[in-house]
Amino acid sequence: EQNNSHSRFGIKQKEQQQILLTLSDGVKKFGIHQIHYIEVQNRMLHYHTDEGEYVVRGTMQSVEQMLAPYPFIKCNHWYIVNLMHVSEVKKNVAVVGNDELEISRRNRTAFLKALTEYVGGAP
Repeated sequence: EQNNSHSRFGIKQKEQQQILLTLSDGVKKFGIHQIHYIEVQNRMLHYHTDEGEYVVRGTMQSVEQMLAPYPFIKCNHWYIVNLMHVSEVKKNVAVVGNDELEISRRNRTAFLKALTEYVGGAP
């Protein structure tokens, strides 16, 4: 497994802002903006996207590393959220599309900080 983040592919991938998911019947390309959030259950990753839900094998750690260059942040132990799709935060809940995802106490400060930085407005 090569972990060379300076490969020309890595840089190109960042420019295009796309990822490739390995599904049971092949691979599918997604633009970063198409992904709303990722849910982790029993070593399976549920990608909630514009086109529906896609399930791939993997861990929260692996998906966090893959999405590190992009505006994704963990809101609790099971969810990593695309900040592009967060419309509001009320109490301990992030509203992502039609879903309300709980923000854990441990992640709340970092989540709000990341959202504020992403939107670019200081409170």
